Amino acid sequence: LTTSTFLHSMNYIQGNNGLLNGQTPQSIYSLFNNFGLYPTGNSISQFQQFRIASSFNADLKNHAISVGMEFDQRWSSFHGVAATALWTRMRQLANQHTDQLDIANPRLNENLSGLIPYYYFDYLYQKDKQTQFSEKFLELIHKPKDYTGFVNIDNLDLYRITPKDLTLDMFSAEDLLGNQDATNLVSYSGYAANDRSKLSLKKTNIQDFLTQTDANGRKELPIGSFVPLYSAVYIMDKFDFKDIKFLVGLRIDRYDANQPVLKDKYALHEIAGVKDLASINNLPASFTTGIPSQMTASNAAVYVAQNPAGNKSPVSIKGYRVGDRWYNSEGTEISDPNLIASSDGRPIPLYKNNADYNEKMSANAFTDYVAAVIPMPRIGFSFPISDVANFFAHYDKLAQRPTNSAISPLDYYFMNASSTTPLITNPNQRPQLTTDYELGFSQVLNERKNASITLSSFYKENRNLINQRIVVGAYPKNYIMYDNIDFSTVKGLSFAFDFRRTGGSRINFNYTLQFAEGSGSNANSGANLASSGQPNIRILQPLDFDQRHSFVLNYDYRFGTKKDYKGPAFNTASGKTIQLFSDVGFNLSFLLGSGTPYTRWNTAIPLNGNARSSIIGQINGSSKPWAFRSNLRVDKNIPLTWGKEDDDNQKRANLNIYIQVLNLLNTKNVLGVYNYTGAPDDDGYLTSVQAQAALALANSVQAFSDMYNIRMNTPGNYSLPRQIRLGLLFEF
Repeated sequence: LTTSTFLHSMNYIQGNNGLLNGQTPQSIYSLFNNFGLYPTGNSISQFQQFRIASSFNADLKNHAISVGMEFDQRWSSFHGVAATALWTRMRQLANQHTDQLDIANPRLNENLSGLIPYYYFDYLYQKDKQTQFSEKFLELIHKPKDYTGFVNIDNLDLYRITPKDLTLDMFSAEDLLGNQDATNLVSYSGYAANDRSKLSLKKTNIQDFLTQTDANGRKELPIGSFVPLYSAVYIMDKFDFKDIKFLVGLRIDRYDANQPVLKDKYALHEIAGVKDLASINNLPASFTTGIPSQMTASNAAVYVAQNPAGNKSPVSIKGYRVGDRWYNSEGTEISDPNLIASSDGRPIPLYKNNADYNEKMSANAFTDYVAAVIPMPRIGFSFPISDVANFFAHYDKLAQRPTNSAISPLDYYFMNASSTTPLITNPNQRPQLTTDYELGFSQVLNERKNASITLSSFYKENRNLINQRIVVGAYPKNYIMYDNIDFSTVKGLSFAFDFRRTGGSRINFNYTLQFAEGSGSNANSGANLASSGQPNIRILQPLDFDQRHSFVLNYDYRFGTKKDYKGPAFNTASGKTIQLFSDVGFNLSFLLGSGTPYTRWNTAIPLNGNARSSIIGQINGSSKPWAFRSNLRVDKNIPLTWGKEDDDNQKRANLNIYIQVLNLLNTKNVLGVYNYTGAPDDDGYLTSVQAQAALALANSVQAFSDMYNIRMNTPGNYSLPRQIRLGLLFEF
């Protein structure tokens, strides 16, 4: 790269903020990354929403009825570029069609020839290998399309052009996506792969993705926007029956991801079932005889052994599959699909169309997402046991829409090209469901009725939670996807004491005993299990947020004002009373909680190391230290008025001045620990046997240790120190 080209590029970036409007060449990013002057990558996104909501309320006798509905349509689109690699891709594409010599047309070099003739060869022009980028670049530098000279992408000055002359639409979709490999330089939805000025709000169509081409016959691989549909209706009634207060309601949600999903997650083409065998031509006679009756009744998917000669024709039935359950050829259930693997070491499904084995994917393997319709009842009631005691209970069912579930056909299109087990978003995620129960009792403690206690028990059940799972036995290869495979339960007891404001003071105290267990704490907690190829085992274990004991004490004091003032005061010489703390108050809170769980490791692993360790005990079987935190807030209200005091049009406002101290006692709470030691500032590596080899190779053992200790003592393992905030709140 010449100096003038580099300087011109730098001036262009500084003078034009065009990198986000889709018109500026994304390759400039790579140019700057090579010199460390500009951040990597560039992405844009667009979100649109159309929402209608309506509600109706009415009182009929002793019934308070609410009825409502809502409709929500969303359009999500994005485009991202792996800009660092664009310059490398340009080098690969510029001369791809001239990588062979034209050996059929040797040219004699008379200057070098003597007794032995010397020949040289021009590059051979191969039209079928020429990329769109090559054609556009040759056009840019005024060379014919069949030019066979070497194109030097790293010396743009040679052609009297600058990086600002390069645009992203010079590439075709296949240029950016690698065609036959998985080295995708762009990710997109709604936008064209090579042009951010083209935006479609239509949903993804797999047939268009596979077949749509540009004027030159190159695949455009269009991916539509994510356009989910959500609607709901509800009715709720509050009423009294004798002394019992009821709240009864029903909400019905409908969620439609409005996108194509795989009919069968185990294949990218249509698999033949047992009942399809009679209609498939050229099958051996054994395919229609001796099939177990239970496989016929369930129309099980058929897995075969293929002709080793290479035409992929089936020769025998190896086994069957019904849903996620696998069977051998005799109809006996097996635990490992590899037991019916073919000669290439994997289970091979029988496709309805034998030609599909030579294609990456087919549109007939997809179907529309089946909308989820979820009824969610709500029942709550309370009734007095006496004048000072009350019993209450409720039952709720809730649903949460899936997140990060938009389809990317590229995941399937390049699945077999990946050298590792690919991770796929899974567009067929279902809503997550929560069922909530609570049963409680409240009691007034004294005659003044300013103190009460509340005892309650709760149970929450979560189903269809998202986590990673591996699809073992999928064809053409196993892959990992996000799926609704997790569940969890949260149960416990809660005790609350409430002392209503008396003499300026108010006290609240709460204690919660909680047990949170489940098969996964978040959508990626099963990543190691899935990537290791282990079965999708689901067992109950403590969740990451399982805090067994939690105490909260809150004390609030208000000095009041005028007749209600309760603080120190003094009289001036003129007889005026000065209330020192008029409209002043403070709030002091204390929070104490037991430590959340973590998993102990058996081996010290270096920071940023790729090694793995076995665990001690069970997953999340150890606990971090207890945490204590205190906060203080002192504030003063200043009433503001405009106009005469007795005027009905008088304007009123309030100015609140406050000082807030978070972590008042500057407690150093531990939020994260190292799995081997359980300490926040020592991972145990430097003193382990594993570290001795690294220390022996270090130029300075002391420098190595010092730098490692600095990196190890990360601030993220501790809560924030004391913070003091000054603020104003203006209310009007």
